[in-house]
Amino acid sequence: MKRILASIVCITMLLCSISVSALATNTEFVDTAIVEDVISSFSEIAEVDIDANATVSITDSYISIEKENIDGVPETTYIVGIEKTEDGLQKINPNALTKEIQSRGSYQQTVYYRNLLITSRIYMTVTFTVTYSQYNGTASSYIYRPSGVSAYWTAGSYTPNITVSDFYVYYDSCGELVQFPACNTASDLSSLVVESDYSHTITLYRSSPTAGTTYSSYSSLASNRALWFANAYFHGSSVSFDIDTSQGTYTDSVDLGRSY
Repeated sequence: MKRILASIVCITMLLCSISVSALATNTEFVDTAIVEDVISSFSEIAEVDIDANATVSITDSYISIEKENIDGVPETTYIVGIEKTEDGLQKINPNALTKEIQSRGSYQQTVYYRNLLITSRIYMTVTFTVTYSQYNGTASSYIYRPSGVSAYWTAGSYTPNITVSDFYVYYDSCGELVQFPACNTASDLSSLVVESDYSHTITLYRSSPTAGTTYSSYSSLASNRALWFANAYFHGSSVSFDIDTSQGTYTDSVDLGRSY
């Protein structure tokens, strides 16, 4: 199966998200409750537990959960909902769900409609976790060393018998390849660039993956190298998917931004 071109994958934008900790802004209580419940519904379908120390965000592409693992390594878990359309399987926009729900009227009415909508639209979820090291250097806070990606898929309640034959995940990072750890203390990072617009890809593939089973792949940079996300528009990280299912083929990517 042909994957999305790396040159396209590496064109990422700054991550714009709504943190759960900031949900109680100028919105009414009903809006806050709906957003929190959309997060709860997605995490329940994907079978992800969200603890009190996690930072949860919504973007147009996914729900994200940022935290440190038991070894103190930062990791971010992403939940992508997939729906069935006339054109095949497509990514669900959680923010669009929220806006659509908010226009429905009273809270009592939206509760019923929201649950019906999410139950019927989600054919499957893909939950993936990226692991990385991020350094706050003297000259830049965007020093980054990707290390691994883990992923699993879960059937939606509307399609409990859906199966997956081929499961590809590509974790791409693109930036200036710099000398490490000198980049953490240098005042001029440009003098440490080894290769410009360097792409590092971690590939995960499984044939006939079992629903709910986590698969992982790891590939670190050389111990004396790191990525410097110097360009806000062309540098950053993305995850791409190629998935063959009994309900159709899903091919898409999500931009993770320059930092987490």
